[in-house]
Amino acid sequence: MPQILYSGDGNGNWIRREWAERCLSCVPVYRQQCFGVKDHVGAHWRFKKDGTLCIWDASGSHEVPPDHPDYLNQEGHAKSHFMQNFCDTVIVDPVTINMLEGGKTPEPDAGWSCPYSRGSLGENP
Repeated sequence: MPQILYSGDGNGNWIRREWAERCLSCVPVYRQQCFGVKDHVGAHWRFKKDGTLCIWDASGSHEVPPDHPDYLNQEGHAKSHFMQNFCDTVIVDPVTINMLEGGKTPEPDAGWSCPYSRGSLGENP
């Protein structure tokens, strides 16, 4: 299921961002999900917090640390990274805008984000 986020600018303008579905492959060694888009071509992959590239396919799994000559950094994988594949749509339907302004989204599992004013954060002690 794709991830969806509605973002408002505080002036009644809204954008709906829908990200590509994420690859469902998960490998027990890493206990983490692949970073690729659903149905991507090639080996499954993800990055660890330290930047190490973890790769797995039918032949097994291995890690490539950032200082290794075969390392492909995160920019090299950006094209197939699920968070880099999205579609933005400007919301123009008044009913949908009214719903969003009221803090509700058309899809029950969609996220919602709107700018805040300094006053809404409270005063510093």
